[in-house]
Amino acid sequence: MSVLSGHHTTAFVLLVLATAGVYAYSPGFWGISQQIFNGPQAAVLVAGVASIGQIGGLVAPYLFGMFTSMTGSTNAGIVYLGVGVLVAATIMVVFRSRWVRPSS
Repeated sequence: MSVLSGHHTTAFVLLVLATAGVYAYSPGFWGISQQIFNGPQAAVLVAGVASIGQIGGLVAPYLFGMFTSMTGSTNAGIVYLGVGVLVAATIMVVFRSRWVRPSS
């Protein structure tokens, strides 16, 4: 949305809101993982997720640059990053009922 707005102030506000949304996942995500696993299994899960995150941090800038050079605009790269966030959120929503135990 921010790349399509045209105004710098609007784009900035939308980017701030998007950033807040991206970082809002953390408590829920780690809470679900701690409900599924505990003890040494939880430690392995945390290490695995952190490793995948580091790989994503390495690969995403290259893909962003590739999309930018292919299209000549940063819009495609930003849309790519946004689609990745939406896919991750969809996975969390779809599989939430399988992961979360009802509280008693």
